Amino acid sequence: MYLFFLSLLFIKLPPFYLLPFISSSKLFTTHVLAKLILAIISGYMALKNKALISKQIKKNKVVFVLLLFFLTTQSLSIINTKNIVLFITTYSNIIAFSLIFTLSFLYTRISKQFNERMGIFLYSTLTIAVILELLFLFFFYFSRFPEWLVQKEVVDAYFTDIYRGRFWFILNNELFIPFIFISILYSKNNKKINWIILIILTFLATLSNVRTRFLQTMFAFVSLLLLFMKKQKKLFIKVFLSLIIIVSVSLYLSTKLNTFNVINRFANTDPNDLSSIIARNDFAKISLDYIKSSPILGIGLGNYVNPDILKRAFAFNEIESYQKNFSLAVANSPHNIFFEIVSETGILGLFSFLCLILYFVLKDLQKIKLKNNPFIIAFIVSSWTVFIYTMFNPYKTIYIFGWFWFMRGFIEAKQ
Repeated sequence: MYLFFLSLLFIKLPPFYLLPFISSSKLFTTHVLAKLILAIISGYMALKNKALISKQIKKNKVVFVLLLFFLTTQSLSIINTKNIVLFITTYSNIIAFSLIFTLSFLYTRISKQFNERMGIFLYSTLTIAVILELLFLFFFYFSRFPEWLVQKEVVDAYFTDIYRGRFWFILNNELFIPFIFISILYSKNNKKINWIILIILTFLATLSNVRTRFLQTMFAFVSLLLLFMKKQKKLFIKVFLSLIIIVSVSLYLSTKLNTFNVINRFANTDPNDLSSIIARNDFAKISLDYIKSSPILGIGLGNYVNPDILKRAFAFNEIESYQKNFSLAVANSPHNIFFEIVSETGILGLFSFLCLILYFVLKDLQKIKLKNNPFIIAFIVSSWTVFIYTMFNPYKTIYIFGWFWFMRGFIEAKQ
């Protein structure tokens, strides 16, 4: 159980080099270690609790049949794969998603201790993630960022965002808002601390100038307000007013620091913001071209590439190396989970994924109607808060999408 928690912590944080002074290889990062831990735990549980696992999966066979269908369609895309290395790299993440979901489901079902420790784990992870974000900000603006510590490809993305007047370390800390909100609503303990955490999360999300991050924050708050408005109207008025004040202060400071804020970015007053929207439209068109070339099984997992971005990345010798590396990463994703799945695994892959998502949505609506467990509703809102990220950005690493599957496994296991 504790090893599973450790793997979840690793994938929630950036990929740190395990041997930074000896090797800066992708093979020696905390994310690779997390995958190994997941594989070892899965093998151990399969050998030790085979009968119990089989019994629990049979009770929820619909979701596991859908998951197996999704895995099968992702696997079949190997038929049209041109770059087998990219396929294997991406496929390892798909397998990791499945293991995370299954282990989360099983531990929730069979381990009372796992459920009892969940609150402590969430608060501990949140604390580490927020401290890390503040430290990263300090290093970028007031010191030298320790590039030797974090995987280079991720650091290149950090540098590029900072250069463009926005900071986002892809920590997705907005997913914690529902848990803090529910704690304020239902728990009498640590209310002041929870309020401070809520303020910090909202403040950082708005100050970051990242549109997706702001959307995730607003989605979390609006969903919670709609779901629990009748519970305590006075509290919700307080939350609403606090939200307006925090956002206003953040927007003001952001404008002072960068001459623009996240609202300006939504209004497309900056040419760079307009170009990013046009780029996403181009990504979609290229995805459609790939679908036409291989409609049923797609072009192969991890094999999406935007040739125009690759040309631009190498057209100018004067751009910084981190900008070039960031461009190469951007070229390998259409920045939308549905376009990415359909282009790489075809109509069959998209259909299997939509079946799984529709199943999650229907189960969520059932649980929300009951309203007998606010903690589960926090998990539900949190999982879709992460999913919003994948609508506008790449999805296929455990760093980005791993916690979605962890939360979905937990929700599915709860009756």
